[in-house]
Amino acid sequence: GWRAVLTTALLRALPPCLIVTFVCVPMASMRILRTFTCLHFTVDDITGEGATYLADDLSISCDSPEYKEVEAWAIGLIFLWPLGVPALYAYLLWKCRNAIRTRRPNRLSRATIFLWGDYETRC
Repeated sequence: GWRAVLTTALLRALPPCLIVTFVCVPMASMRILRTFTCLHFTVDDITGEGATYLADDLSISCDSPEYKEVEAWAIGLIFLWPLGVPALYAYLLWKCRNAIRTRRPNRLSRATIFLWGDYETRC
């Protein structure tokens, strides 16, 4: 039925998706976390008054509503990329742990071999 077709399609798409996310997560995570880096500039040396701007885009004041919106998006994206993708990897490995341990591959363990294939079981 349609569930078998969907499962087969997802398992075929999983290996390239894992590779792409593996390559993209460090760059995306770094970019997301840069959202929280603001630089302080002293505007008036006498009063010490200053302003803060986003380090990656000095046209955005860290005190502006625009920055608050960008910051909110970044917080959400943290759960998707730097936390979500490794959590997905852990879940996938957990789901196929028995097939990996017993060396009896199933469809999921074959699809996720990118995550565990280079590891050797040695004591």
